[in-house]
Amino acid sequence: MSNTSFPILIVGVGQRTSLEQMYLRAFQANGCREVDLLDVEANQPDWLRNRLVNRFMPEVGNNWASQRLLTHLRACNNRYRWIIIFKGMQFSRHILEECRRLAPAALWININPDDPYNKISRAASNRNVIDSLSFFDAYCIWSHLIADRLRKDGCKKVIYLPFGYDATYHTPHKPQHKVSPGLISFIGSWDQEREAILAQLAVYDFCIHGNRWDRAARAFPLSSSLSFRDVFGSEMAAIIALSDICLNLLRPQNRGSHNMRTFELPAMGGLMLTLRTAEQQDFFPENDSCFMYADVAELKAKIKYILANKQEADQVRVNGMERVLVHSYTNRAQFLLKELAG
Repeated sequence: MSNTSFPILIVGVGQRTSLEQMYLRAFQANGCREVDLLDVEANQPDWLRNRLVNRFMPEVGNNWASQRLLTHLRACNNRYRWIIIFKGMQFSRHILEECRRLAPAALWININPDDPYNKISRAASNRNVIDSLSFFDAYCIWSHLIADRLRKDGCKKVIYLPFGYDATYHTPHKPQHKVSPGLISFIGSWDQEREAILAQLAVYDFCIHGNRWDRAARAFPLSSSLSFRDVFGSEMAAIIALSDICLNLLRPQNRGSHNMRTFELPAMGGLMLTLRTAEQQDFFPENDSCFMYADVAELKAKIKYILANKQEADQVRVNGMERVLVHSYTNRAQFLLKELAG
């Protein structure tokens, strides 16, 4: 553990399960004594949290967040050495330049858990993100492919920063008993592609948790397996502990790379079955620390194989739990401190 005394400001959302909170704990675990988290959505009036307002008038929420950041920096008298913005969809380039004038001593860092070039998704990127790429002194991204593009587009310093797991929330749970042998779990938000894949696996016993699954078709054959909400912490760990297989369905932006579940599932004791990618192979070698597939046909074959070979599957699960230990967010924060604090 280091003994780092310089002040750090994390700017994002403050939910206890957010990536911002995970990095707050990670920096504190590395001896950073002065770490603040500015929740840019705190104290919003109820009408501003309305889904339709956020969809059709996003500039209203962006202005709220921008004013909170400006007000905070004006009151802080240039005290921060690092200011870490998570994604930054709320902040225009103009606002960020004004913030830099208020905090000229700070190193400005972006940690982006999405694809900044994915403008098709309103939740992933927008004009503010694109316009501000070159503003940051360091841009941290989870994908080698995106990192290469950021370098070509003139970002000052691009850092490959994979996802990880949080030692507070991503811990194994010991079940009292197995209530459903052969249970397969999927924890993740709905989209049409995920629904189509899971529909082809309806012969198996599933539990599915995540938001937006109310959008699944009425004829979706796994409707009885759905829970229409996200799960976190001990509840998520309990589901994983009861599962013989934890399915990880990568979205298009993560193909060729990895996602947050890549580390969370083995950290919580799950046997991960995931789409085959080179980056995931580096973290968790196939058939040693996880199982992988390329298409639905191979996915079906792998499920059948895993359920028929429990002893081998259990060893792969154990290997995954051992290999994930070096991938905590505490270690990610330590890496950033070494990379940028010199």
